[in-house]
Amino acid sequence: MADNDLITSADAVFMLTIKKLFNTPVKLDNWSTNRGWEAQSLRLSDTRLSLDGKLNKGFVPSAYDMTLNFSPNSGTWDVFDVLQTASRQAETVYEL
Repeated sequence: MADNDLITSADAVFMLTIKKLFNTPVKLDNWSTNRGWEAQSLRLSDTRLSLDGKLNKGFVPSAYDMTLNFSPNSGTWDVFDVLQTASRQAETVYEL
């Protein structure tokens, strides 16, 4: 892979979609200087080898937890304030 094929936090764009709250995706910006985002390792499948040598595999559905870090003066904080307020008022959990 050539060096110019790598995606870094400097050239990536993160869009957040909350279908029941915002009409369009929201661009998150002004990331923290260090560790803009972190994510757990993702387990996409499970494989098992049966006694007769057949490989069985299947998709494993799971939640994908991420930690997002923004600068203190980022406008993105307003998006999460709106989300928190709407969730409390509607007494519902929005899917991101």
